[in-house]
Amino acid sequence: MSHGRCFDVVCRLGRGWVRNCQTPMTIYTTIFMFPFINDSKRLWELTNRSKKMKTIIALLAFTTLAAAQVCEDKQWYCPMYARMGYCKAEPQQMKLVCPKSCKMCGGDEKPDGSGSKPDQCGMPVAESRIIGGEVAKKDAWPWQISLYYNGQFMCGGSILSPRWVLTAAHCVDGFDYRGYQIVLGDYNRKTVDGDEQVYRAVRAFHHPNWMRPSELNNDMALIELDKPAVFNDHVQPICLPEAGEELAAGSECYITGWGQHDVGQSGPPAMVLKQALLKTVSQQTCYNKNTRNLGIHVTDHMICAGRGPRDPTSGCHGDSGGPFVCKSNGRWVLYGSVSWGSGYCKSSEAYTVFAKISSQVKWIESYAY
Repeated sequence: MSHGRCFDVVCRLGRGWVRNCQTPMTIYTTIFMFPFINDSKRLWELTNRSKKMKTIIALLAFTTLAAAQVCEDKQWYCPMYARMGYCKAEPQQMKLVCPKSCKMCGGDEKPDGSGSKPDQCGMPVAESRIIGGEVAKKDAWPWQISLYYNGQFMCGGSILSPRWVLTAAHCVDGFDYRGYQIVLGDYNRKTVDGDEQVYRAVRAFHHPNWMRPSELNNDMALIELDKPAVFNDHVQPICLPEAGEELAAGSECYITGWGQHDVGQSGPPAMVLKQALLKTVSQQTCYNKNTRNLGIHVTDHMICAGRGPRDPTSGCHGDSGGPFVCKSNGRWVLYGSVSWGSGYCKSSEAYTVFAKISSQVKWIESYAY
């Protein structure tokens, strides 16, 4: 996200995006996907570490195989793992380790919790607060993911369940899912601290009404991980809002990501996870600024937020697909996914715009839970 510098303009041209494009218009809008930065060496190290973590459930299943005929849980954490969705994500292994919690006893093969939201979501172990004005505290936003394509940083996203993450449609449109690396538990993208988990994509697809009926509408996509994530203090799912739930204008929510930090010059995305508090504005207020300045239609499937024309804080390149969360009843809820804004990341030119999760929550839940 930006706190004051500038960079490339990205325009839609047919089915693709063009950097530094020239059109008859004098003002451009932008998606907030970052021009690729190569991080292949760090991803290689993260992947090797992550492979060791992914054997935990399999090893536990092997050690309890002899007692598999007894219908009781073999580990104390089974009820928690069942609530987190592992019964559905890894049914064979969980049947051996946690048959009671997964309701897989006596021929009942339907995993507990299938088709329902996880009970444990939106509750980080670390306090969500500003450090030094903009740097997030480690583990304050454990649902944040970093998305790479062929070793290059690309977008942000949010953890929904052990096998599913949500990002922006423009982060998957036109890309081969086999090139994605999804890093969970990431914080400082320059270092490896052992808390990261790296996954490949089984599939990635955007909302069927992406770009319908107008450009940048329904800008959300789902990515299925090749293995279920291991939830802990560093990796947790975010809660989803109720279908059709509306945020009142003036609601205070947080945007997080590794997007470009300042406006004014081209440069790499942030290395350490950033956060910013933004206030939502009404559709009419957003239209008065964004649509009139940029010519992009603001729809009912979008949320706009900012901090006023005198404050440069906004989403920026590299923040695309990342979470926009608000606290509700003691939990953090995913109300938006970073989509678009000013091509120069200028809050005076446009509010940051998010895909509205509540407008498509049924579609999300049909895959994620």
